[in-house]
Amino acid sequence: MNSTDVPRPVFLPSGPSWNAQARLVGEVLHTVAAAAARLLDDTRYLVPALTWQVAADQVRDCVTVDHHRDRLRILLLPAHVLEAIWSCRTALARTTGHDDDAERLAGLLDSSTRSTASACLACWTPWTRSSRSSPSTCLPPAPWPLASH
Repeated sequence: MNSTDVPRPVFLPSGPSWNAQARLVGEVLHTVAAAAARLLDDTRYLVPALTWQVAADQVRDCVTVDHHRDRLRILLLPAHVLEAIWSCRTALARTTGHDDDAERLAGLLDSSTRSTASACLACWTPWTRSSRSSPSTCLPPAPWPLASH
């Protein structure tokens, strides 16, 4: 295994509303991937079509049948998958400003869709020792006290 592709833990919320959102965001990313692939232009939507596709597949496929609202799940993801997800989130974030390069992406998706996708992708923050005491804000409130070490 390549040292840059060591699996990284990611904490994700669980529950029917987050699952539904992740499924929709996966479809949005797939739409961008298809548009980018059709045009054969790796810069038109800020990141290559394959990056959009890797992110779309992971986000869409992470949905579980665990519908308890007070749970979270831990996924171990290869670094290249997290990089793809964060590249797509960064591209979506660029559409909110006055970035000329992001205009084509902004024109492909409405602002509400871009905002929802960006918020969902923000949950995919890799856990590190320094993040132990500050879990991602997208996680549900823990039904137990978080230990600080």
